[in-house]
Amino acid sequence: MNLEKLKEEVIDDEGFKGVIYLDHLGHPTVGVGHLITHYDPEYDQPVGTVIPLERVLALLDKDLDRAVRGVQTLYPYLEELPEDVQHILVNMAFQLGTVGLSKFVNFEHALYERDYKRAAEEMLNSRWATQTPNRAKRLADRMRAAQEEE
Repeated sequence: MNLEKLKEEVIDDEGFKGVIYLDHLGHPTVGVGHLITHYDPEYDQPVGTVIPLERVLALLDKDLDRAVRGVQTLYPYLEELPEDVQHILVNMAFQLGTVGLSKFVNFEHALYERDYKRAAEEMLNSRWATQTPNRAKRLADRMRAAQEEE
């Protein structure tokens, strides 16, 4: 897994904001899609508060590490999958969380069978795809392309 490339992909999908903003659900967020929780020092800061670049990058590294570890737990065979498939899984876990990704049961069956076309179909046949259709389509297209590379 190429962590630098993965980081660029997640930034492309999530965006990068150096201020506190409200996400599409109205939750305070900062940086690269980091949902601010009561554990964060930014918790009581108002929307528009500027966050130092070093802090934003530290949050990204922490969130990306959490997503990678979650995917490794969900898919113990992760290292056997093509690198782009690994990146897609981490990207999805970054957005959905490990628990959210774990709900894609038919998707997981398709991955286990290395049927990336079916996995792509399962990605698009989800509530996630209706909530973030552009991202879901991009990632599903990449998943489908992985079948052709095998």
